Amino acid sequence: MLEGTNPAKVAVEFLNEPDTSSEIWEDHIRRLSSQLREWLPNHTFVVGPHGPMRHESLVNFPPLTDANTVYAIHFYDPFIFTHQGADWHPPDDTARLATGVPFPTKENDARIKSLVFRLQAEGHDQAAEEIHRVFEEPWTEEDVQNAFSTIDNWSQKYGLPVVINEFGVLSYDAPRNDRLYWLQTVTTEAEARCIGWTHWDYSDGFGIVDPRTQALDEDATNALLHRPASRRAD
Repeated sequence: MLEGTNPAKVAVEFLNEPDTSSEIWEDHIRRLSSQLREWLPNHTFVVGPHGPMRHESLVNFPPLTDANTVYAIHFYDPFIFTHQGADWHPPDDTARLATGVPFPTKENDARIKSLVFRLQAEGHDQAAEEIHRVFEEPWTEEDVQNAFSTIDNWSQKYGLPVVINEFGVLSYDAPRNDRLYWLQTVTTEAEARCIGWTHWDYSDGFGIVDPRTQALDEDATNALLHRPASRRAD
């Protein structure tokens, strides 16, 4: 099926967020790379570390010997911010229960305290404790910078390209301006290090389409592309 596709337009990702151990996955990708290269001599391969493809997993990830390979990472930190209101998660899941989580956060952030108190009052003590723990220290632009420095260090060490082929913020309950600022922060940090990026997604919950009008959300695209806001982001 892929053999007839144009290598200049089609890249081949081995597996999205492989749910297995690093040892199993690294063995699989070596064998997959060798076999697939026989069938697809000119296509670019896209490979990421095991699990949710987090940036920390890249640190000890051994690159393939195949030169036509791009390495992929997903970035959704802090997860409670990017996935707040995730209605496909279990009813007692912290990310699903959390709403109005800000970015960046401050020391003794009033919005975090208010959320913790609300969850405690509703009987969600475990979720309240997790939010308190995650945001006990401020979560700021510096944390994003540190994550991208980890990615850049690996890329520089091996002289290999890395892309962020998933990142985004669920739009249901995230404060709008905070979501836009997070998007801008991520693309700014990626581009400062010549790291490519692909936003997740287009028109679903993480999308850049206005759910009310189905029109392109210009504020979101402007944030991603570092352009001035087209209108006030309410």
